[in-house]
Amino acid sequence: MDLKTKQINILIVDDQPQNIQILEALLDREGFHIHAVGDGSKVLKFIETQKIDLILLDIRMPNLNGFDTCKELKAHKDTEEIPVIMITASNKKEDIIKSFEAGAVDYVTYPFEATELLSRMRAHLRNHFLYDELKHQVEENIRLKREQERFLRHELKNLLTPIQGYTEILKYKNNLTKTDAEYIGYIHEGTQKFLNFIDKLKQLQDLENGDVPIQIDTFDLVPTLTQLAKNLQLDNTTSTCHLPPTLLIQADQEILQNALTHLIKNAYEHVCHLEDSTQKNIVITARQLGQNVEIKINNQGQEIPTKFCETFFHKFNSRNKSGAIGIGTTYAYQTVKMHNGKISVVSNKETGTTVTITLPQ
Repeated sequence: MDLKTKQINILIVDDQPQNIQILEALLDREGFHIHAVGDGSKVLKFIETQKIDLILLDIRMPNLNGFDTCKELKAHKDTEEIPVIMITASNKKEDIIKSFEAGAVDYVTYPFEATELLSRMRAHLRNHFLYDELKHQVEENIRLKREQERFLRHELKNLLTPIQGYTEILKYKNNLTKTDAEYIGYIHEGTQKFLNFIDKLKQLQDLENGDVPIQIDTFDLVPTLTQLAKNLQLDNTTSTCHLPPTLLIQADQEILQNALTHLIKNAYEHVCHLEDSTQKNIVITARQLGQNVEIKINNQGQEIPTKFCETFFHKFNSRNKSGAIGIGTTYAYQTVKMHNGKISVVSNKETGTTVTITLPQ
């Protein structure tokens, strides 16, 4: 990378005017654009008005020393990636360690060798610009991927909607044979499932991309779990709920309810085909655990092999289950993640399959 083709802005932070003059004289000859402030507490405000590519930072300063200044820079999203080189008269080992711990990329002591300082600066600037380019390329790839996803969903809906509409019309024709009516019904049902899949996929992709606004409310989780256990119950299945009288939680109620719907429905589907009626029961347990809420959804269906447990929350992981599209568990995973919680699954012959969710209360 040729640094000569770039306009590079260097910020010197030092309370000693003579030090600033020495650095300005050296860096100006190299074509850098130099800026200077004499107080660490003014650095963040200065960078709000001026793009800075690298900072030369002194340690001993009034109001805010170099260590704390560096920590502040690394704590802010807009400045955390700016490389900071500590340049100071101190050669104490503890100061060197504290500088790197604060987030500095290098440490130079007075009196310094001009060529060495410039070489270090150029090396860190190259890394900084290369990182910016890589970050931009990644963001562009993500943007293009999202556009492609939106385009495909839109085009698929445009192709399927007329098919569904025409089959809807044909269903009510009187001169159809019984067989023809069945075939048309299958086509209509299949297109509806496909359209539903597209809508669910959009919900998941919006969740993955962070495009879903979170509306945090305080609500009682017990009625939600009780109602879902009842509403999602399949024929010949039962449920057992071990719940406290109330269990308050702060979360997005709609999104969390959608995630729990996927997991509870999945548990029912895992046992509904079993011959032993005693195994057709799912158990939902919830409790307060310290500052967290723990939810367990257990079923006594067929054991899930370890290799499939490892991919349980991966997208399109339906394990060849009839009619399944394999995004429900992924939706649940993304929901728990966006609420800063944890989700896991364990499965064995003795205790069945248990999905455990832990959320901050």
